[in-house]
Amino acid sequence: MLPNEKGFVTKKTFLYLSDTPSTVGSCLLQTSPYDAYLTQRARFPNGLEQPEDGFRLSIDALLLAAFAHRILPGNTDPVADLGTGSGGCLIALGLLRDTFQGTGFEQENACITCAQKNVQNLGLAQRLSLVHLDLDSKKALSPFHEHFAACLANPPFYAASEGRPSKENLRNRALRTKTPFTPFIASARVLLRYHGYLFLIVPPAKIQPVCSLLEKNTFGVRTLLPVANFKNEKIIRILLCARKSASSDTVFEQPLILHYREDQNKIRYTTEATAFCPWLSS
Repeated sequence: MLPNEKGFVTKKTFLYLSDTPSTVGSCLLQTSPYDAYLTQRARFPNGLEQPEDGFRLSIDALLLAAFAHRILPGNTDPVADLGTGSGGCLIALGLLRDTFQGTGFEQENACITCAQKNVQNLGLAQRLSLVHLDLDSKKALSPFHEHFAACLANPPFYAASEGRPSKENLRNRALRTKTPFTPFIASARVLLRYHGYLFLIVPPAKIQPVCSLLEKNTFGVRTLLPVANFKNEKIIRILLCARKSASSDTVFEQPLILHYREDQNKIRYTTEATAFCPWLSS
């Protein structure tokens, strides 16, 4: 399945681990919690719990985490994931960086419940935390003022009036909002330290208004990485890195090409794509 305007959605899969020890002959075998964590991590992003009527984890979140990992210095902590959903992007970055400390902010009850379970199931509860709040609430954000070294956001791309609404309310709120990008960029300005990093993933049609919003909030755009399905085809996403209270000394990188056609019937991920994001598989 290829990325489209709504993103490539991973297959919904749940992994159930039994706490009941099994016996083989007279030997008692019991899986340790650490073994269970390793099993979950090996299967990631499959096995994540997600709300039944919510937006499924997409390739966008994985690309965003990989992009942030590539750019952030090794000791950059802590990091906030704004609108973390079920925690996919936050968890991905936590798996890529052994000492990473992160916090996911989410307003949807169903999503925050799933995110908490996912963090626990992957053995990351010592390094990743979840906070239930509305990014539009200045009061709720105030305890975290200038606390973070970096922020990630894979926000709703579309205004409420754009496109055809989904029948599932939770999914619809993940795709559309009254003012796309605005609360995420404004929140990042509050949460980030001086020269803190902000990472976004943006459809090409939205890049101009997003850059204008960033400028209004004193962010300078530093890196733009276009993403395309195939070589010489249109750009489907742009990965963006900006820094708070910094100039826009922008580097335009060569497009990341996700796929190639092995033959008429086989489409595979490129070596470049799998090197960039380890969860992409041919």
